[in-house]
Amino acid sequence: MLSLLWLKGLLTHRAGRLLGTSLGVALTVALLASLGAFIASSAASMTQRAITSIPVDWQIQLSAGTDISTAQRAIGQSTAYTTLEQVNYASIDGFTAQTGDTVQTTGAGKVVGISPQYRHRFPDQVRLLIGSLDGILLTQQTAANLHVTVGDVVTLQREGLSPVLVKIAGIVDLPHADSFFQAIGVVANAAPQAPPDNVLLLPLDQWL
Repeated sequence: MLSLLWLKGLLTHRAGRLLGTSLGVALTVALLASLGAFIASSAASMTQRAITSIPVDWQIQLSAGTDISTAQRAIGQSTAYTTLEQVNYASIDGFTAQTGDTVQTTGAGKVVGISPQYRHRFPDQVRLLIGSLDGILLTQQTAANLHVTVGDVVTLQREGLSPVLVKIAGIVDLPHADSFFQAIGVVANAAPQAPPDNVLLLPLDQWL
């Protein structure tokens, strides 16, 4: 009973102060709730923001003769992944191109086989400069070394095999060449391997 009389007197004589105190408490609670929601949201998106700058999270190098389907099943059984793509790498003796009356030849290089899905699933790995992404692509540095552009023909000097002529559909840049050509299984603390200067990207269905 005494509590009810005290509350009635408080509402009657100090309604303004009570209202101000209530608003202050409400604002404090709202501020703390907003701060908590911000922290929770930031924590939830922190991992996503951190991995957006990683072009390829994990690479596996298969030994020659390994069955691709068997390897893919083994990967799926050992760990969860979002996207899995096959990429073929081959070393060649060099590239040759004839432009006008001159012939340009590069040193050793790499030919990489990728599927059309690879460019869509990893869009930051290959950046088109001129031409089209549909076809055989030459990196900017290699095109400059050979003095070639879209529509020109380049000869691949294959190791132990006959040369092959290919027509260039586009000139590209590899923004993450270091990770794209990272050495797998190297000794710990070894110096990182520099990416090759001469690279040609071949559609996987045209792999030589």
